[in-house]
Amino acid sequence: RMKELQIPDSVETIGDLCFEYCSGLNKIVIPDSVRSIGYASFSSCESLRELYISSSVKYIGDSVFANSNHLSTLIVDENNENYSSENDVLYNRDKTTLIFVPDSKSDDVIIPDTVTHIAKNAFLQCNISRITIPDSVVEIGEMAFAYCEKLKMITIPDSVETIEDCAFYGCSSLVSVHIPAGIEYMGVSVFEKCDRLRRVSFGGSKVAWGKRFSGDGLYGNIGIGLNKRVKVSYNSVPPAAATITRQP
Repeated sequence: RMKELQIPDSVETIGDLCFEYCSGLNKIVIPDSVRSIGYASFSSCESLRELYISSSVKYIGDSVFANSNHLSTLIVDENNENYSSENDVLYNRDKTTLIFVPDSKSDDVIIPDTVTHIAKNAFLQCNISRITIPDSVVEIGEMAFAYCEKLKMITIPDSVETIEDCAFYGCSSLVSVHIPAGIEYMGVSVFEKCDRLRRVSFGGSKVAWGKRFSGDGLYGNIGIGLNKRVKVSYNSVPPAAATITRQP
C-alpha cells in the first residue's frame, strides 16, 4: 500500500476524488506546481496524518479531507496568497473564513475573532464536546458541525444572521442550544437527528419565533429539525461564561 505520496512537479490539478480511499497513505506534500485541489480528493484516507500545502494552491474544493480521521498536521506555506493555517486548522488567507478543522481535533480548537464565516463541512465529524463561536461570526455554513457526536452545548452569538442547512445535523449528544434574536435565516434540518436535544432558548419573542420558524414545514419546527420533545423558551439571554471565583 502507498504510504507517502510525492506528487511530481508537472501536476497542476488534483482532480475530484483523485485519492479517495487511499487507506495506506499517511503523508502528502503538495508541490509548487499545483494550482487546484478538487472535491473530496483526499477523503477517506484513514491513515493520513500529515499534509503540506504549497504557496501555489489557489483553489481547494469541498470535502477534500472528509473522513480522514487521523489527520493531525496541516500546514499551508506562509507565502500562499489564498489560504493559511494556524494550529493545523485551514483558513482563507486573512482568516475571515474557517474552512476545515481536522477530525482528530478535540476541545483545543479556538476560533479567532477574525472569522466571519464558518464554511461548509468545517467541523464535520470533529470530536469536540464544546466550542465557543466568537461574536465576529455572521454565517454558519451547511453541515458545518454535522455529526459532531460529542458536542453537548452550543451558544450561537448575536452576530450570527444565517445558519445553513444541516448545520448541526446528527449532533447526537447536543442537549442545549441558544439562538439569538437577530437570526434572519435557518435552513432545513439544522437540528435533525439531534435526539437528545431538549432545550432551545431564543433571544426574541414567541411572536418573532412564530413568524420566522413555525408552521410552514420548511423553515418551521419541522423544517429546522426540532423534535416534539424540545422546549423552546423565549426572550432568553445567552448562558454566562463560567468564571473562577476561588482558586484552590
